[in-house]
Amino acid sequence: NSGPNYGLEAARSRQFEVGAKWQGAVHRVEAAWFDARTRGEIVPAATVNGRTVYQNADSVRRRGMELSWSASAGAFTPRAAYTYLDAFFGSAYTGAGGTAVAEGNRLPGTARHVARLSLDYAPNAAWTVGAAVDLSAKAYANDTNTESAP
Repeated sequence: NSGPNYGLEAARSRQFEVGAKWQGAVHRVEAAWFDARTRGEIVPAATVNGRTVYQNADSVRRRGMELSWSASAGAFTPRAAYTYLDAFFGSAYTGAGGTAVAEGNRLPGTARHVARLSLDYAPNAAWTVGAAVDLSAKAYANDTNTESAP
């Protein structure tokens, strides 16, 4: 089908998040746990001549946790953050080009583990310089999980 999908429905999600924050004189810690379940996730059905037609996938789930820490040490502000994300198709479906997408396949573009370390330096109120290092686990580039970015 290279024409519009008139049967495409809006995705519907149920989600919740529980979190906590603590701040002391020097340190700040935040934690959150989340779970989102989507029915009718919008995914590609076909691509013809550069035009993509979409369809609904029955079930998608995204769940995980986020942790972060920061501190104040004079003119320095170190930070660390970590996210665990389990994002997957909850049911099989037939994707673009008739490819079979298996139940349990990870959502493309989502890494299971992501971390960030950063350090800011503010010698005065007018200036701040900083540096950051981002680390990420493999992320799949397609719904069938056959190609990935390292």
